[in-house]
Amino acid sequence: MRPMALIRDLLVLRLIQDAVRQEERRARGRLRDAAVELVDVEDRELDVRVRFRVHGWEHEVMYPRAMLTAETKALLQTWRRWSRERQ
Repeated sequence: MRPMALIRDLLVLRLIQDAVRQEERRARGRLRDAAVELVDVEDRELDVRVRFRVHGWEHEVMYPRAMLTAETKALLQTWRRWSRERQ
């Protein structure tokens, strides 16, 4: 790859990071609007345990790490496919 293409890829990655931060802020805003307060997020080997409060009532949910990993990999594959198509 030429240096200019590598630099462009780096700049695109920076924009993606900015977009992810903005999406995280939006997601946190939606939680706040729904009166959901995160109490604790515990990353464990097999799952992610989340304790949260809704209108003062505490709840707990566990997301299998395999499911979260699969969703993340699918998103990354889509991005990589798009990136390769640009080359």
